[in-house]
Amino acid sequence: MMVAAAALVQGRRNQLPYVASLVAILVAIIIASVKWQPGERFTAWISYLALLLMFMAIAGRGITGLWSGLLVDKFNRMSLARFQLTLWTVLILGTILAIALGNILGGSEHPLNIKIPEQIWLVLGISTTSLVGSPLLQAPKAEQAPNISQLEMLANQVPNAPTLPDYNGLLIAKSTPSDASWTDLFTGDEIGNFSYLDLAKVQMFFFTLVLVAAYAVAIGHLLYGHSQLTSLPEFDSSMTALLAISHAGYLTSKAIPHSVSPK
Repeated sequence: MMVAAAALVQGRRNQLPYVASLVAILVAIIIASVKWQPGERFTAWISYLALLLMFMAIAGRGITGLWSGLLVDKFNRMSLARFQLTLWTVLILGTILAIALGNILGGSEHPLNIKIPEQIWLVLGISTTSLVGSPLLQAPKAEQAPNISQLEMLANQVPNAPTLPDYNGLLIAKSTPSDASWTDLFTGDEIGNFSYLDLAKVQMFFFTLVLVAAYAVAIGHLLYGHSQLTSLPEFDSSMTALLAISHAGYLTSKAIPHSVSPK
């Protein structure tokens, strides 16, 4: 018991620098909110985005030991669903913060009266659905034990490896978070396709990246030079449909089997 107690105390001490860093970032956001002038809303927005990303990176580092720990799922693989939701969350929250505080400092009568376009709510809903739906769709595969043919399929994909990759049911599951790789964002999750590009993932990655970048440019153009704002930029419904299609393909790919034993 003494050893366990000492390990617990040591673990808490190891977390203190990360906790202190997170508190420092929150303080930095508050200080920036007071120091920025209404006309510096664009600069404040960039700062908020950077600080929010730093907060998430430090939180991930404190929990998993990796700066990219926020993106690592329960199978110790980089998750594309986590990646895309992180981008949208940071962009939207940073923008709302910049607009609201700019309105407050500018003396707006209703500084928090900020209209968020309906399409943005749909985008966040679609992104959240992918994050929540992915493990639900894969749960049956994690409970299905691979047969001899499927294990042979796995061995054929890594013929020179001394041991087979770790797996949980039909899903590839790495041993530790440090084994997670950025290639996980683009490769399959199952025994039958983990060493191949998953085109549904590649499509969703690029659709997300392009749409986030385009909307960020629209936000930056709106913030630059404006002292008071009451709305986020409009997000066209065709762009929402494009994003929904890519997420539907991503979730469908998660659901269908990729480790069917050859006849």
